[in-house]
Amino acid sequence: MKWLLGVYTRRFKIRHKHCGHLFAGRYKALLMDGSGDGYLRTMCDYVHLNPVPAMLIPSKVPLKRFRWSIYGEYLKVPAQRPAWLRVDRLLGEKGIPKDNASGCRGAEFLISAD
Repeated sequence: MKWLLGVYTRRFKIRHKHCGHLFAGRYKALLMDGSGDGYLRTMCDYVHLNPVPAMLIPSKVPLKRFRWSIYGEYLKVPAQRPAWLRVDRLLGEKGIPKDNASGCRGAEFLISAD
């Protein structure tokens, strides 16, 4: 990652005649193990709900309609979701035992109510 970000930064600065820092800090990755301490839930809530406090969507637009978020995909029934999207761990963190239509409605309520 250090090499990739260094090369990208250098090329971006040359191409756009930019001077100064391009990224705020070094890249770091944290392991999300879902150990039951609530950090997975906190992180997922932050990622999915961030467009609202960042004012990336108008207040009248539902979050599930935001184009750049996968939040709406979590609320779909299992047959309509992408095959690669695993929701069982996040729903479990929210206390929703079953991945079905009623569980999706519960997830929508819990995530938007937090």
